[in-house]
Amino acid sequence: NLVYGLEDVNGFNSLQLRRHVDLLGSPEFEDISYGLLAWTGAADFRESVLNLFNVRYVLVPDQHVNIVPTSYRTIYSDRDVTIFENPFYYQRVFFVDNVIPELDSAVILQNVKSPDFDARRTAWVEATPEDLRLSGLSSQNDVSSARGAAEIVDRNPNTIRIDASTKESKFLFLSETY
Repeated sequence: NLVYGLEDVNGFNSLQLRRHVDLLGSPEFEDISYGLLAWTGAADFRESVLNLFNVRYVLVPDQHVNIVPTSYRTIYSDRDVTIFENPFYYQRVFFVDNVIPELDSAVILQNVKSPDFDARRTAWVEATPEDLRLSGLSSQNDVSSARGAAEIVDRNPNTIRIDASTKESKFLFLSETY
């Protein structure tokens, strides 16, 4: 949103990624075009998805402020919109310990939408176990105390540069809609 200097979780609407749309919207939710997310009836699920997409701020028209989770803090308000801060958003880039390969996108979506899913620990990927092996990763639950560190050090419209270090092969998660 250029008016408030914030990015939109949808990215560029004309070129939305299928898996992105599948995760943000579904038959039980209204259209997600132009950043319009319906919270009613699915607040827990919607919060976890917003965390996964590292949504730190939520812009809400004043007539709908009553549907925002009570854990969100008001940081700005004017006659048109209230901006809330999500205290549980994930960082934009991080390592996960467990990578689960699965070729069926419906199975992946079902698991990622589960209330028990923690994207900071597990990544579901459309791949075979062989694909993971060839990339140097394992599909086994390899929870390690040596998680590694990663941070974005340069970001512009055409490039994201990440400084990352880890003592072993790890799966790096980057939340970016292009």
